[in-house]
Amino acid sequence: MTCTIATIVLAVLAAMSAECTGEVVEVMGSSGALSSLHSVPNDTAVTSTFIIHARAGEAVKIKFTWLSLLDDLLCAKESLEILDGEFYQQRNSLALLCGTGPESVPPRSIKSSGENITLVLKSNGPMEGRGFSLLYKSVTPTWPPGNCGIATMYAPNPWLAYITSDVTDCFATLISRWWLLTAAHCFSRPMDNTTQRSIGFLQARESRDIVRIVFHPKSQEGSLDYDIALVQMNQPVSFSEHLMPVCLPEAIQHLPLAGKMCFIDDDPTFDITYFKVFVRIVNQTSCASAFYGEALTSRMMCGLPTYGYYMDCMRTYLQAPPLMCLGEDGQFYLTGLASWNSRCETVPSLGVFSRLDKFLPFIEETIY
Repeated sequence: MTCTIATIVLAVLAAMSAECTGEVVEVMGSSGALSSLHSVPNDTAVTSTFIIHARAGEAVKIKFTWLSLLDDLLCAKESLEILDGEFYQQRNSLALLCGTGPESVPPRSIKSSGENITLVLKSNGPMEGRGFSLLYKSVTPTWPPGNCGIATMYAPNPWLAYITSDVTDCFATLISRWWLLTAAHCFSRPMDNTTQRSIGFLQARESRDIVRIVFHPKSQEGSLDYDIALVQMNQPVSFSEHLMPVCLPEAIQHLPLAGKMCFIDDDPTFDITYFKVFVRIVNQTSCASAFYGEALTSRMMCGLPTYGYYMDCMRTYLQAPPLMCLGEDGQFYLTGLASWNSRCETVPSLGVFSRLDKFLPFIEETIY
């Protein structure tokens, strides 16, 4: 039997030849269930795509009830990738799943920003009864309020700034009219008040002087735990299309699921064109057990740079570019700050980022 890529409505699925790969299964409606066991052969390598369509004007919300795939650190043998939208673009990845058992099932629902969500199931060999099952439903989308994290064609990162300091030049991220956020390792301690430090906003062509630097009270020079600092400017900025704060994660938000694609910017120039380095979030437990052990604290997270890899590894982590993730509301959230990487000469070169959700109380107590 010869098979071609085809669209198959779940309600009329027929038995499929074990030689078929590349099928596209599409489902639609207000709610329902979807399982790979109904459409994926057991005796051959597979690449199958599942597209869930919400009702017009709504978004898709999915909740996994079962997941069983071969497990490895980077999900290279078998994987299920969840993509925001109808087309396969890695930058739209919401999660990359593998493993088996309850601990491998995502602990919360996953929601699209638009009317479609896509799942791509890949295996290098026979699935042998492995796969996934989930429930889906159409829900009201979350629309952005527009007061933070909004990128445009002419200002893709209107919150990004560059600090000239006494240790190294670093990136900083605008979080209010007066304050920016960067890494503590960008400054020496005790502070030398005679050193001139300045801030340049990369897309607004504006500059400011630094009048105050506040380190986390548990931050210590020489340690990369609590690697965060707040920077106060001598004058507030006026928000515009080219100058806007990034969104901070709320306390109720969770760390992005393992496999979600986020990015850092690796271009310290004042050019409008930026080199985006896409970074895939890596499971915390796996990263600690395979690479960093006890050096990886609960204030840190791991990320794997992927395509768009235009970076000098050591320089990039010294300059502390922000790790940005796109939320389901269409806004960009500051998820982490590049902190350190002791494996720049190895593959994979997993980097470590300070987790912003762990520092919200410190930020709020300082700037409000």
